[in-house]
Amino acid sequence: VTPTASTRPVDPSHPTIFFDGGSQPNPGPSAAAFHVVATDQHGNTTTVMRRSQYYPRATNNQVEAIGSVAALRQAKRMLEENPTQPVNVVGDSRLIFDGITGTSKIKDPKLAPHVEVAAALYRSIIGWVTLCHMHRDCGNPSDKDCNEAIRTGKGNAADFGDAHMFPDI
Repeated sequence: VTPTASTRPVDPSHPTIFFDGGSQPNPGPSAAAFHVVATDQHGNTTTVMRRSQYYPRATNNQVEAIGSVAALRQAKRMLEENPTQPVNVVGDSRLIFDGITGTSKIKDPKLAPHVEVAAALYRSIIGWVTLCHMHRDCGNPSDKDCNEAIRTGKGNAADFGDAHMFPDI
């Protein structure tokens, strides 16, 4: 996992939320997902929460944005429950991370307002959340849930709460 210019490396003692989004083909049947992973004092990791949501037609960037919003909302809930425990948020979309951190501007007028939702969430918990970009070949656990949701046409979350972000989904 390698940090972007505006983030720090992941602290393995903090819970980590991995998020992803995928579309097959792009655009086409899509899904967003996130995993919350905790590490105990012996270095053993456990997935404590998995959520995914299926969308009949979206772009990869749209569902990456949805996944980032869902992950940051989960980070905020975790911080409300335990305000002294920082949280790592990890994903593989450089475009979305750079939009959230303001490193670059999102040019797509349909995507920009929704990345701003993620950016506002990030700003509301900055200092307590570490954003970290990972290469997509490094094994993001949410990738499998995205692929499964696309394959089956359903996710495991009752409501990801973000379908309204993209009216064409």
